[in-house]
Amino acid sequence: MRSKVWVLGLVLVVSVSAPISNAGDDPEPGIWDEVQRLYQSAKETGERVPKNIYEWIRRDIENLGDWQYRVVELETGDAKSVEGQLNELGQERWECIWVQTFGKKTRFFLKRPVRSYLTTLPLSQLLKLIPAGDGD
Repeated sequence: MRSKVWVLGLVLVVSVSAPISNAGDDPEPGIWDEVQRLYQSAKETGERVPKNIYEWIRRDIENLGDWQYRVVELETGDAKSVEGQLNELGQERWECIWVQTFGKKTRFFLKRPVRSYLTTLPLSQLLKLIPAGDGD
């Protein structure tokens, strides 16, 4: 697990420092087809995506390892109601990481990974999207 985090960190550093462009060698056709399919999928879900697919790739790679947080305050009187609301949040991929009770209310602190479409690609293919550089 630590090696995966380290490699994803490396991907992030390289992606921020090395521009992705359509000049030069493109990734293998099978990889590129899959990236284009993922890009279209992001558009179809209604997400705001850049018109330039290379900018979208850069932003998507930057999302790797990032988290979103949410705080929800619920009445704690009816356990079934709270359970139902938490299950709904769980279906949206929210995970409860902390609970704080005060009076009749309870605050739930939630987190979920920021969506990254490119995480569906094998890491070996993801690395091929990053340019090799000028050799300087």
